[in-house]
Amino acid sequence: KEKYILFIGTVQPRKNLLRIIEALPAGVKLIIAGKLGWNYQEVVEAAKTKNVEITGFVSDEKRNTLLKNAMCYVQPSITEGFGLPILEAMNAGVPVVSSRGGALAEIVGEAGLLFDPYNVQEISHSLSLVIDSHRLRKELIAKGKERVKNFSWEKAARETYKILTNI
Repeated sequence: KEKYILFIGTVQPRKNLLRIIEALPAGVKLIIAGKLGWNYQEVVEAAKTKNVEITGFVSDEKRNTLLKNAMCYVQPSITEGFGLPILEAMNAGVPVVSSRGGALAEIVGEAGLLFDPYNVQEISHSLSLVIDSHRLRKELIAKGKERVKNFSWEKAARETYKILTNI
């Protein structure tokens, strides 16, 4: 089975994909599943120099298959408002490696490895740790399964309603 790291999202500068490509450990593939957004050309060019596949938009079925078979999910964003793919990865039993950008550290909590989005060495080290350690992957999968229980659409609606009624 091919070892690969998965990223799901639109290819655009704030997603920090150039640094992930640069940090990619030897012998590991990166699959970028998502449509090409604005200013994507540099990422497409950099992908040609490493073991990187950019799929473009994928169906829910293909997305689920990619998630299920990934060694880990990476969310390298410089800033992110929420990070739904992180929760999808945790729910699918995939270890998460994420930047501390925006709200991501709060979403990941203790259930994944966090890195500085500007530090290529730290990114590479975090990815290598997860890829090389079966024990760490199992630990992060278990923590992720627990962490994802803290999030639901019902809870989000309830919290939003509470905020709106207090305004």
